[in-house]
Amino acid sequence: MQLSSEKILFEKFEIISCFKKDDSSAVYLANHIYLAKKIILKVLNLSKQSDSSVTERFKREAKILAKLDHPNIINVLDFGVHEKFLYISFEYFESANLRTHLNSIKLSTEQIKNIAAQLFNGLNYAHSNDVIHRDLKPENILLDNNFKLKISDFGLAQLGSDNFITSKTSLLGTPSYMSPEQILGEKLTIQSDLFSAGIILYELAIGDVLFNGNDINNTINSIINFSIDDVDEKLNNCDEKLKELIVGLLNPNKKKRIVSSGEALTILGAASVAIEPTKNQIKKTKFVIPILGFLLLAALVFVLSQFFADDKNIPETKTESNQTLQLSEPQVNDSLQSETAVDRRSNPKAENKSLIKREGAEDRKDITKTKAEIETGLLFVECKPWGYLFVDGDSVDTTPISNPIILESGVHHLKIAHPDYPLFQESIKIAANETSRIHVNLDTLFAFFDCKIFPWGDVYIDDVLLGQTPFTNLKRIHPGRHTLRFENPAYPVYSKEVEFLKGDTVKYSYNFNLNNRNN
Repeated sequence: MQLSSEKILFEKFEIISCFKKDDSSAVYLANHIYLAKKIILKVLNLSKQSDSSVTERFKREAKILAKLDHPNIINVLDFGVHEKFLYISFEYFESANLRTHLNSIKLSTEQIKNIAAQLFNGLNYAHSNDVIHRDLKPENILLDNNFKLKISDFGLAQLGSDNFITSKTSLLGTPSYMSPEQILGEKLTIQSDLFSAGIILYELAIGDVLFNGNDINNTINSIINFSIDDVDEKLNNCDEKLKELIVGLLNPNKKKRIVSSGEALTILGAASVAIEPTKNQIKKTKFVIPILGFLLLAALVFVLSQFFADDKNIPETKTESNQTLQLSEPQVNDSLQSETAVDRRSNPKAENKSLIKREGAEDRKDITKTKAEIETGLLFVECKPWGYLFVDGDSVDTTPISNPIILESGVHHLKIAHPDYPLFQESIKIAANETSRIHVNLDTLFAFFDCKIFPWGDVYIDDVLLGQTPFTNLKRIHPGRHTLRFENPAYPVYSKEVEFLKGDTVKYSYNFNLNNRNN
């Protein structure tokens, strides 16, 4: 069957439907012509994207996802450039997000454990490849009808080696699922993902969102001042292993928190899925083996020299068992304590009480000071009918948005896009510790048009048929300069350039008989 070229993108993707679209980007459900399978296609139009950071972020997402090939992570199939377009294609996973499942069924303990095991297997693989997700929440976790899980939406992901924080001009994300260090704008580690995973598991086990204050300030304060004692009692009826896992993940002190997804799987008693190393990892291993041989030889020479030296020259050595164990885990925090995972959580309540005694007021002062230095404000956005919201070039969410956005104080550029409406753009000033609100009605962005034609006429705007007179209501027109054309087969065509201004109503009258007689 010959396919219509209008439905084919980049000579290999047949568009089935459009999920999202704005002036410079789009997400489609498509059929890969050569693979004969459905895929998800994400596209960026470089000719309409003036913000270089958006382009770099798009490329970085492709680069990050190219590192990941795991059954519990949405797989990227292709990344390419076609003329003035960048595109990424992903596997199509027929599923619903975890939020949908939470709202429709009550999960059993075994189902929760199964979900947790798959989640941590996916995270363990991502983290071992130096990838931090940074936006874990139920909406970004997909489950099919057989409860197979895949982690999705790595749009905010970063490599652990990247030397930047989320954004110095804005703190974007879903506050209810952020770690304390993310709320405070600190550099994130894989433990930030683990804290977010703990919030998700708490919600699965208890049925309530852990950090869901009356407003965003309450939510932020709850996270910053959170103590595991606040939820320990609520978890009493949970499965013992599940409770131990949630308590370990939700420790606000990173030194006390579970350090890896591998450790989380051990607590669950679940196996880690073995995945073959990527080509990059194989190449790296080839260089590591001879280096290790050299180091072992050097170590042997050193030990022999010390053995034959005088006793007084033999240095004291200290062995900490977990330091050896951690060689197989990603480096997370230079200040990790030497206690084992069992020691840390053998008595979670006692541990947290001693933590408060040791760190108490000094830590609270430090936290308050750090928060003050960030000087954030809040922004509520309301948009009718709906739209894709961007802040400083970052895609935030699709309205309506239940939670406000945390932004650093200063001026920010907002953009709301809807495929059927003019683009809304506005700069807004955010004041520290204050809440700002913006209400947008996309209908007000149009110009309006009415015309009376005698005896009648087909009305075209830029060669697109608007309708036939008489009009029963006003027609909405995108602001700007357009070519207006009237046609009636009994008369010559009438054409004119007309300027339409936002919010204005243009009324136009034309009499074919009168105008042609005058001519």
